[in-house]
Amino acid sequence: MTTPPPVTNYIFLAVNPTSVTEDGTSNLVYTFTRTGATTDALTLNYSITGTADSSDYTGATPGTGKTITFAAGSSTATITIDPTADTTVEPDETVALTLAAGIGYIVGTTTSLTGTILNDDFPNRITLVGSWDPLSFVQAVTVVGNYAYAAGDGLQIIDISNPALPTLKGNYDTPDYVYGVQVVGNYAYIAAGYLGLQIIDISNPALPTLKGNYNTSGATLGVQILGNYAYAVGVGLNIIDISNPALPTLKGNYDTPDYVYGVQVVGNYAYIAEGYSGLQIIDISNPALLTLKGNYDTSGSAEDVQVVGNYAYISVGFSGLQIIDISNPALPTLKGNYDTSGVAQDVQIVGNYAYVADFYSGLQIIDISNPALPTLKGNYDTSGNVSGVQIVGNYAYVADYSSGLQIIDI
Repeated sequence: MTTPPPVTNYIFLAVNPTSVTEDGTSNLVYTFTRTGATTDALTLNYSITGTADSSDYTGATPGTGKTITFAAGSSTATITIDPTADTTVEPDETVALTLAAGIGYIVGTTTSLTGTILNDDFPNRITLVGSWDPLSFVQAVTVVGNYAYAAGDGLQIIDISNPALPTLKGNYDTPDYVYGVQVVGNYAYIAAGYLGLQIIDISNPALPTLKGNYNTSGATLGVQILGNYAYAVGVGLNIIDISNPALPTLKGNYDTPDYVYGVQVVGNYAYIAEGYSGLQIIDISNPALLTLKGNYDTSGSAEDVQVVGNYAYISVGFSGLQIIDISNPALPTLKGNYDTSGVAQDVQIVGNYAYVADFYSGLQIIDISNPALPTLKGNYDTSGNVSGVQIVGNYAYVADYSSGLQIIDI
């Protein structure tokens, strides 16, 4: 009887990156690592499962009872899964590798390692599902649950539980235009132009009422809520304590030479879109004493900003979408740009796509999977001028300025 060799190796498995786009240049690389003696070759067992099948990738095939061999003297072995490009609209698909027991080793990674192939195909037609258009204009929109909160002629609360037939639920009139809105809990915080920040109680959406307000020193054009603070922009950046929504108070401010149109707060920094002064990065670690950390002078008017990971995505008017590397906030640099055909007003990032409100060119969908080389993926030319967008699920809710709220199936 043959005596099995002694167990001298533990086997571990890793995958990097954990996800790749179907039509992209990156692959899923699964690395098998052995510890202990590497003098001899070693063959180990594994299986491949997941929702992807053999038509979705090359480099291996799904199934059980598979083997891979470490060469003598080598501590690693790899399998490269190369996704197969196609134009089929489908869910994201997974490739899961699992180590199996065998002779001469102990399984160190006992759970499956899963990589994901991300779908990057859109339906051939991006279509209008529904619209609501009794306003003279809609500047911005935010969606929470079954309601869309449209800012423009005051605040309009629109029931979107049936996207094909949106209906007015309630409204709050303001003497000045409303340029931005964010909803948190029972309150809608609106950037109400020269009325400053207004806090609207929406616990009864059919009858919204004023809860409190803070009259900034100039026009308020955008707002973000984070914790007990409202970050209101327009004439500079104002940090307003809203812990008592009936009596908001100023906590700190940072003056800017140009109007600020958009803001996003991440960690200790507020990233503000300051018109022709570009992107400004403000240190807010001490809300009472705000300081400039870094800036990037965009080639056009910075209208809005969204930060995801190490990048700030900026809608830059006639210069389209600019992607700024902010890994060093003291020295932001341009990573890539896409010059849209219209005037980029607003941007939202979801996965590998930037959804740009491109004013007279409608909604533009930009593939940003390679941030150095963004490309146009799709577009929908609305009947008006798109000034704001929010993505929820399969729908883009578009503030179409003179044509009200448009709901688009993306």
